[in-house]
Amino acid sequence: MHPKIKIVFFDMDGVLFDVGYFEHRQNVGASSWKLVAEAAGTLEGEEKLKQRWINGEMKHFIEWMNETVKLYGRHNLTKDRFEGALNAIPLMPGAKEAVAELKRRGYITAVITGSFHHLAKRAKLELGIDYIVAACDLVFDQKGRLIDWIFFPCDYEGKAKFFEAIIAGLHIKPEEAAMVCDGVNDIPIAKECGLAIAFNARQELKEHCGVIIEKKDLREILKHL
Repeated sequence: MHPKIKIVFFDMDGVLFDVGYFEHRQNVGASSWKLVAEAAGTLEGEEKLKQRWINGEMKHFIEWMNETVKLYGRHNLTKDRFEGALNAIPLMPGAKEAVAELKRRGYITAVITGSFHHLAKRAKLELGIDYIVAACDLVFDQKGRLIDWIFFPCDYEGKAKFFEAIIAGLHIKPEEAAMVCDGVNDIPIAKECGLAIAFNARQELKEHCGVIIEKKDLREILKHL
């Protein structure tokens, strides 16, 4: 038990939402980006961009996001297809019950994700997550056409910086924070927080976590908080 924990952070794809697959390749994780690419009809192009990221041809996550979203635009991704893909992603089993119980116990909750703001907003509205930070927000016009996008550096060290900003604003120490996560890009936060929980996670992340859960039921985290 960790009685000093005051806030519980969550990664989103593969933790709060079940994206339906697992990514074994280096430096990438299962995410809603792939599902949006499928909806846009750009899966092959998105895979090529992902491989360039893996190969080190892109120096920053924002560069990868920019190229990927421009690809969506060239394939005329519409608001309906985008939101339809994200709205179809089911919550992780036990997510509602786990977050509700954490809030009942007095914990603050937060999401930091390299995914889309639209899905993070679902986490806030459907689960009651207190704070959300997401990497990408797409902007559509009144006809549902993609016209702009907003990026935040929410990957690897960028995730850790948002983690630090949130706890600083709440006057919470790193050792008073927990993180429930599954990807290699969560390692910087896992190293810094007081309790890192690997949830059906990549092996590289497990090595930095004090708790490892291998069951697709988010209620499993409750016994450790």
